[in-house]
Amino acid sequence: MRSELVSDGGLDAQVREAEELVSNMRFEAGSLSPQERKTALAKVRRYQEEIASLREALKRNRGARAQLGLTGNLARDTSAAQRDRLLSSTAKLEKTGQRLTESRQLLAGMEEQGAAILQNLHSQPITGVGYLIEGDLAQTPQVLGEAVL
Repeated sequence: MRSELVSDGGLDAQVREAEELVSNMRFEAGSLSPQERKTALAKVRRYQEEIASLREALKRNRGARAQLGLTGNLARDTSAAQRDRLLSSTAKLEKTGQRLTESRQLLAGMEEQGAAILQNLHSQPITGVGYLIEGDLAQTPQVLGEAVL
């Protein structure tokens, strides 16, 4: 029922109904005494002004909704907005998941390379260690270079 009240057709129908009521009030005011008629017609004018301002507000709201691309159905608009947010969140989640997978693959590759480098270093004989300790420190880079090769 609420969506009927909020939809354009429901609002238009309510405004038309209010206009009919005011018109009936004006007609009935004609059968009152002059003093009562004056008071009743003043109220009728106020009601007509309120209805006119409501019509203007309705027109402004329709224009704003059209600019935002909203339809007249509040439930559909809300559902569409929720769907858009859900799709956006799902896309972000998928992208994050892909980055995590890529990071894990990179980490596994780096771990394999590190293990291979360590294995290579352990398998090479280290020569000249005594020379490093006893010899000239200026020749240390040269000796280490030979050990790595």
